[in-house]
Amino acid sequence: LCCAGFSCWTTDWLNNKMGRKNVIFFTCVISAISCFLQGFGPTGVRGWHYLFGMRLVLGLGLGPKSATTNVYLAECSSKQIRGSVTMMWQVNTAFGIMWGYVFSLIFYRVPARGIAGGLNWRLMLGSAMIPALLVLIQIPFCPESPRWLMGKDRYLEAYESTVKIRPHKILACRDMFYQHILMMEEESLALPFSTRLKEMVTVRRNRNGLLASCICAFMQQFCGINVIAYYSSTIFLSGGFNEISALCASLGFGLINFFFAFPAFFMIDK
Repeated sequence: LCCAGFSCWTTDWLNNKMGRKNVIFFTCVISAISCFLQGFGPTGVRGWHYLFGMRLVLGLGLGPKSATTNVYLAECSSKQIRGSVTMMWQVNTAFGIMWGYVFSLIFYRVPARGIAGGLNWRLMLGSAMIPALLVLIQIPFCPESPRWLMGKDRYLEAYESTVKIRPHKILACRDMFYQHILMMEEESLALPFSTRLKEMVTVRRNRNGLLASCICAFMQQFCGINVIAYYSSTIFLSGGFNEISALCASLGFGLINFFFAFPAFFMIDK
C-alpha cells in the first residue's frame, strides 16, 4: 500500500538528488530498522496497529529500492551481460522468498521463554532484516553509477567508477564515450515533463509501448503469484494442513520458484 501509493513515486526525485548508491543504502536502513522493530510489537489490537504501521514504514524503503536496483544494475553492466545482471534482482527475490520460509521453519518451535505473545513469530519477522544488513555492509564498496555521475557533470568520478567495473581502462573509456554521445543525443531531444506526459498517450508508438508495459506489469501481479508467495501457508492451513505441513509446502513453492528463475537467467541474453 505504501509502495504503490507513495514511496515508488519518490524514486525519480530521490535518485536525482542522492544517486543510485545512496538511495539503495538509505532505503536498506529503513527496511532493516522496520523489520527489526516488527519483532517488538505488542499483542492484541494494539499489536495489529503497531505491525500495520511498521509495514507502512517498510514500504517506504521497499518502493524506491525496488525501482532503483534494476536501473543501477543496468547502468553498471556491459551490454553483453546486461540481461543476466539485471535478472539477478528476480533471482535474488526468489532466493529471499525461499529463505523466508526456511527461517519460518527454523523459528517455528522456539518457545515463548516468558515473552508475551510468543517469541517465534517475532524472530520470523525480525530475521527479514538480515538481507538488508548484508546490502548495507557491501554497498559502500560499490562504485556509483557512471551514467548518473556523468549526468551531474562529474566525469572524473564517472571514469573512476567505470574503471572499477570494466576489465581494462581502454574499455572504460570506450563505454564512457558511448554513454556521453547517448546523453548528448537525449539532451538535444529534451522536452518539458508535461509534453512528454502528453506524447506518451498521443504518439502511437509511445502509446503502444505504454500499453504493452502496463499490461505485462499488471498481469504479472494479477495472475496471483504474490498471493501464493506471501499467503501460501494460510491457504494450506485453510485446506486442512497442520502448521508444520503448511510451512513445508510453502517452502516447496519457494524452492521451485528459486530454481526455475535460473533458466531465464541463462537464456535472457540469448
